Amino acid sequence: MTIIVNNYLREENFQYKDETTNGNLVDGGEWYFLEMQPLLDNELLQKDRINATQFNTADVELPSGKGICYIGRGIQMEYNGERYEMCDDHLDIIKEALKSDEIKWYWNRDRFKKYGGTDSVTLDVHIVDKAGEFIPNLHLSILKNVTP
Repeated sequence: MTIIVNNYLREENFQYKDETTNGNLVDGGEWYFLEMQPLLDNELLQKDRINATQFNTADVELPSGKGICYIGRGIQMEYNGERYEMCDDHLDIIKEALKSDEIKWYWNRDRFKKYGGTDSVTLDVHIVDKAGEFIPNLHLSILKNVTP
């Protein structure tokens, strides 16, 4: 909460036109607003870390954290020491894993190519709730070049 308050909470002096004073501008006190997009990009979705990630090896570890879920060609999840591809066959395991803090995310070149990937990958990064469900409208889509 300290990070949110210090970095993403904006205080503004709210003013409004009051009908009882013939439309004069009246001080409405201090209002607070969250700068949601920078909070999402920097803290939750880790946009800068993802943008800095190079897809130039066979197996790339992606920034991981509680509540983050990746979708895209070649994406794998590590949970309890096992790797799983992001596919319908593993939905139950993925959902269980998303409820925990014990997930690591990877991009794998062989899996990427197996599913038709060529020279760029689109990563869709989502935020999930405690039940492992996507939170609507809290996602990021990044296009990254894949180098041989």
